[in-house]
Amino acid sequence: MSSGNVCWIYFAEILVDAGNGVVLGGLFSVNIIMAFTVSYLIESAAKVEGTFWIYSGLNLICSIFIIIFVKETKGLTLS
Repeated sequence: MSSGNVCWIYFAEILVDAGNGVVLGGLFSVNIIMAFTVSYLIESAAKVEGTFWIYSGLNLICSIFIIIFVKETKGLTLS
């Protein structure tokens, strides 16, 4: 599972309803930005290979961040 999918699941489980909309809206905005930058990067000097290396590097950095900073939620309540 990629780190992008973990964010949607993690925030949906740990946030109260009031904060859930704001955070998930931010995640959606980041996904929209990434969707529009893919075509620009593919047509730039990075080409297809460079674009995938850029997003692979970002995914690796996000995965390391998740491993270090995201806490386990098993058995916790919303309160």
